[in-house]
Amino acid sequence: MCMHDEAAPHYIDMIDQTTLGHRFIKEEFNVTPRIGWQIDPFGHSAVQAYLLGAEVGFDSLFFGRIDYQDKAKRKNEKSLEVIWQGSKSLGSSAQIFACAFPRNYEPPSGFDFEVDDYSPIVQDDINLFDYNVQKRVDDFVACYFITVIRYADRVNAYWTGYFTSRPALKGYATRQLEFFNGRSKTGPTTDSLADALAIAQHHDGVSGTEKQHVADDYAKRLSIGYKEVKTCSECLYSK
Repeated sequence: MCMHDEAAPHYIDMIDQTTLGHRFIKEEFNVTPRIGWQIDPFGHSAVQAYLLGAEVGFDSLFFGRIDYQDKAKRKNEKSLEVIWQGSKSLGSSAQIFACAFPRNYEPPSGFDFEVDDYSPIVQDDINLFDYNVQKRVDDFVACYFITVIRYADRVNAYWTGYFTSRPALKGYATRQLEFFNGRSKTGPTTDSLADALAIAQHHDGVSGTEKQHVADDYAKRLSIGYKEVKTCSECLYSK
């Protein structure tokens, strides 16, 4: 459902939100995700590598942000690609291929394609004079091998404050109920709470790094969900 934070959420919330997201992809597209994509959270945990890596069927895990000193060292040693061992006690069953991007999550030079960027376009019509698919593919491959990768993301720029920011939202976004009486199709539903809790685990949600109006929206959605749960529970007990 979102790219969750890896420090503030409880691991159950991380699992729940990933389950909802995978279920949606399976139901809508009949596809089972095989690649973990955590390119923006502010540091990475062994829980991510273990529970939300190989244990959910991923073949590999890619991430963007790592400490600037670690990134510089790994780039110099060509060790941005690693086998991440998520658990010493569980051994190879908790291992997964992982790769840190060399430029945070920005694309390689020449492949930015934003409105104000001057990267060469990909001309894929073979009948046109400036057809360049093979050249662009070759350029991309060469760029990948040249460049292949917070914490602190630069000198004296530490992100430790987000552990304590917006404590009320952190408490509100913590899973309070064991799985909500099921997902009823006929009676009162708690889907909105499950969805709101899942999205609130975002790395700019429960972490507290979002703007105030975004935090207000998270809280509003959670409040609506909790009210539905209360109504659902009262209906069940009254019967």
